Amino acid sequence: MRPRLLKVKSLPAAPEFPALPPGAAWSGWPESLAEEIARATVEAYRGSPDAVIWRELQDAAACAAWLRGHRDHLIAAGTGVVRREGETLAAVVTVLDPHMPEVAEILSIAVNPEARGLRLGDALIRISEWSAWQAGIRMVKLLVDARNERLASWYQRLGYVTVDEKWIRVQADSLPRRVVRAVRRRLLGK
Repeated sequence: MRPRLLKVKSLPAAPEFPALPPGAAWSGWPESLAEEIARATVEAYRGSPDAVIWRELQDAAACAAWLRGHRDHLIAAGTGVVRREGETLAAVVTVLDPHMPEVAEILSIAVNPEARGLRLGDALIRISEWSAWQAGIRMVKLLVDARNERLASWYQRLGYVTVDEKWIRVQADSLPRRVVRAVRRRLLGK
């Protein structure tokens, strides 16, 4: 298994819903979007190391089935697609962590290769953060391949930090104690 970094971000204030490119619109989860989200995700991950590991990223039907099977964990407002003129430009999947319900997790961000450069990745992150806040959640996490320095630095630019003991000490004053304890217990094994 490839080394992964756990990145987290505390949400100290209500994020605003992001601006989208002209003519683009957000559609949050109804189950009927499962195939569209799956197609966008499989297309964006084609040839990536993640697609080699997870079968759900290789096959749209398997991805849609996974989404339907995990619908109870989805944050509906943070799972969906960005469309423009009937074309799917990007998709994101945001879930509640089943082990830490006070934490949202961004499972996938998929941007159509032709739509890259429109800052849709930034918008999808902000939609996930906005939806977490709307659900009463104040922390968002995600995983990134430790060898993908470009992606890790992008997440850092968006305010995500790598979890370690130092992070726990720095954040302990600004987070509810139950969240700090849960992070220590679940993520750091302490």
